[in-house]
Amino acid sequence: MTFCSGQFVAINYILLVFHVILESSRRISRIFLTVSRELVSNRTWDDVLRKIALSDKETANLLNKRERTMSDITRRHTNQRMSQSVVHGNTVYLAGQVGQNTGGQSVAAQTQDILDTIDSLLAEAGSDKSKILSATIWLCSMDDFAEMNAVWDAWVPEGNAPCRACVESPRLATPAFTVEIGVIAAA
Repeated sequence: MTFCSGQFVAINYILLVFHVILESSRRISRIFLTVSRELVSNRTWDDVLRKIALSDKETANLLNKRERTMSDITRRHTNQRMSQSVVHGNTVYLAGQVGQNTGGQSVAAQTQDILDTIDSLLAEAGSDKSKILSATIWLCSMDDFAEMNAVWDAWVPEGNAPCRACVESPRLATPAFTVEIGVIAAA
């Protein structure tokens, strides 16, 4: 049987593809074994990834990219004292919000103003109220709990209620504010 140069090139190409597949399989097997051994030893995922990265250049590149992404922090509406929102990874943190436009008005009016601000800040961060994970509410008096809840309950999307704490704090930033709400949301 004789081969022409075109067939010889095709055979070499096929052999090269098989070699790449075989090497990839070996690499994946080594990584799987390392992960299995390390997790049995109660190591954290970061420790496991670092150990793999020491022996595998491609994994090291992926780990470096992941660490760069995790260290990216975006701050919005920032002054010397605080930011109104901070995005880190896939999480949005909002500062405690007060009724900037409704100070001195009813608890219901302040609560609605605060929730409108939260909607706006979450939208800027690429999120929305359906992705809120946790909320903390401060009331100057727990006597206002039902009034605040009436506005809150109308605002929270059905089936997406976050974890929530509501506490009495007799003094907020100024006497005009009787409600403050802080939230953490998924991006």
